[in-house]
Amino acid sequence: MRHFRKSGVKSLTIEPRGDSLLYAEYSDGTICELELPPDSMILFGCQTLAWHQYDQESIMFFKAACNGSGHQSLSLVDIGANVGLFTRQAYNICNQSIRKLWCYEPEPINYRLLKNNLNYMDNSVRKLFNIALAKEDGHKTLYLSDDNHGSYSLLAEALEISGETNNKTSKKTVLCKQAKEVAMEWSTSELPIFYKSDAEGFDECIALEVPFEIWKNQIFGGIIELKGVKGK
Repeated sequence: MRHFRKSGVKSLTIEPRGDSLLYAEYSDGTICELELPPDSMILFGCQTLAWHQYDQESIMFFKAACNGSGHQSLSLVDIGANVGLFTRQAYNICNQSIRKLWCYEPEPINYRLLKNNLNYMDNSVRKLFNIALAKEDGHKTLYLSDDNHGSYSLLAEALEISGETNNKTSKKTVLCKQAKEVAMEWSTSELPIFYKSDAEGFDECIALEVPFEIWKNQIFGGIIELKGVKGK
């Protein structure tokens, strides 16, 4: 799919069906279109185009967890939010209950599309950050697969596990914030938290930085990707 970028195409735009969980409208009734990276077709573009949904298993788990919790108000944390497909569907399921959304996406192109795809939400609800979460503040190298805009990590080993090192890879320097400090902002809302993390091998590191009190008292459910990077 590299030829899309070489041709100057910046994104692929989809208008989801009205019965899709990806469908969204602005307050004036106009449709909020869905934008995908130009090289995303193999990863999630075909699925999104064919079924007008993405990662149905995770979305159904989120719905069951929220319904089973009985919470009338809650918050959603999305670490490694990519272009917002999970968050957009989750919000459309529980928009009457979700009071706060925290989304973290370090890759600049994905972050731009994330903002566009969640632009229909009220600014008082959504909080989007173009950062990675880590053990400390600073800058780190983000390793990216040039063929897959969903496969990138702060750990080069994570791409090796995915087999991405057989293809062309590149690097970017991204801003990192201390996960422990960031998590404290979630706690100030005093809302129950659904925690979703897809940080390609760095998920365990981030989870361990979140204070135990937040896990115990606020997080009622979650989805965490376990990549199996040795020593992480």
